Amino acid sequence: MIAMLSAFLLAVILPVQPQVVFSAGVDVHVPAPTIRFRAEPALVVVSPGVMVVPDYDREVFFSNGFYWYFDRGVWFRARHHNGGWVRVHNRFVPRGVIRVPRGRYVHYHGGRPYRRAAVYRGRGRPTVVRVNGNGRVKVVKRKRRHW
Repeated sequence: MIAMLSAFLLAVILPVQPQVVFSAGVDVHVPAPTIRFRAEPALVVVSPGVMVVPDYDREVFFSNGFYWYFDRGVWFRARHHNGGWVRVHNRFVPRGVIRVPRGRYVHYHGGRPYRRAAVYRGRGRPTVVRVNGNGRVKVVKRKRRHW
């Protein structure tokens, strides 16, 4: 009886802080993937501007200078082949990557190989290398300017 009375008095005397929690969406925690390649993986063109790592257990795409991976409703991207995956909102994923049917390119064999653009590491005037939308490499030499 005394315990009940003291509990009642504490409830009346102490101010009550309302606790309201509202969430409009469902937040599912998906850990970042642990996908890493020792060297830059070979890539195969699957649609204009979208490449995939062939014969791999997961669908890892390459587009717009990033590697892309989709896991349980969440997109991740990495700048380098050796990791550094970051969660990305759907609006930042290239349309070509989003439109690719899921599950089609796991252990994929086929398509034409993608050749990466050459990186200039010499002296003098560099050669400009462009990759067309169809994955073909086009070499354009800069004209020399005579002052």
